[in-house]
Amino acid sequence: MKTQKSFYITFLILNVIGISIFILLFVNNNTLSNSLKTVHKNNELMRSGIDSLQLAMNETSNEVNSALNENIKLKKAKSNYFPEFAKNYLNNVFDSQSFLIENSESKIVSTSIEGDSFVSPDKEYSSILSYKNKKSRITGNVIYLFETIYEYDEGGSDQGMQLHFKKNASGDWKLFKIIYEGC
Repeated sequence: MKTQKSFYITFLILNVIGISIFILLFVNNNTLSNSLKTVHKNNELMRSGIDSLQLAMNETSNEVNSALNENIKLKKAKSNYFPEFAKNYLNNVFDSQSFLIENSESKIVSTSIEGDSFVSPDKEYSSILSYKNKKSRITGNVIYLFETIYEYDEGGSDQGMQLHFKKNASGDWKLFKIIYEGC
């Protein structure tokens, strides 16, 4: 009988322990399930936040690209504006014969007292170079390079050359005519 009692007590203790383990596992599993649901919910929130940030970043990128394109257009328009071109021309032409050639038509008209002639721009470089560090004036699409000479007039007279420019088919300013005379 004692063995039977101890069997029942052992059986009862094992059942209580088993039920306790089952309850603990159930409660723990339910808690893990709720935690997993919370993790999934947080993951969804983070994913939607990342999508929102990506959308905002794409919109900002598009706005920046649009502003950059507009800036490039304005810079190109400004550089194509004759006074800006003329300033750049005067800053570079005296230092480089190739700059003169690049910014001239293949043949230019050279007008002087002797008449008109078509010449290569490199033939006129020495004449242009002689006006380095002299006065200049920009009017319309013409650059005047000149110096004041007092030999024939007490008040002085301006003697020099006129560099005439026009836009080519690409919209770039090109030297097409030089006139030697008083300005």
